[in-house]
Amino acid sequence: MWIFADPGRRCLHDVVAGTVVVDVSAPGMKAPRTSGFLIGLVVVVAVFAAFVLVTTLLAA
Repeated sequence: MWIFADPGRRCLHDVVAGTVVVDVSAPGMKAPRTSGFLIGLVVVVAVFAAFVLVTTLLAA
């Protein structure tokens, strides 16, 4: 999730290593954007999966 918060679109390992993300798409071509709905859906599914995992472990 780090990549969505960083304005340079760098992952945590890019920040730690000091590397830079370079867009190599063709000039004038827009990079595909991920919709906010898709990001929200992934977050909701991840939270639900974590909840199920924790409750399963606590019930055992």
